[in-house]
Amino acid sequence: MLLEDDRYVWPPYNIAPVVRRAALDQSPQIADALNAVNAKIDTPTITRLNAQVDLDKREYADVAKDFYNAIK
Repeated sequence: MLLEDDRYVWPPYNIAPVVRRAALDQSPQIADALNAVNAKIDTPTITRLNAQVDLDKREYADVAKDFYNAIK
């Protein structure tokens, strides 16, 4: 069960992709992947993904991979 934060104790998740210029120069498609994820991520989505790791005991990499594959 997810509790409502009616007093706004927890701030929203603000996603800020960070990548080295050298990595982008070597693999420009990284920018497309990061932009696709950034466009689909919001606080409810992050909460749901975190729950899959914390409550369902799934691996971070598996949750991230499934999410990315779902938004491609």
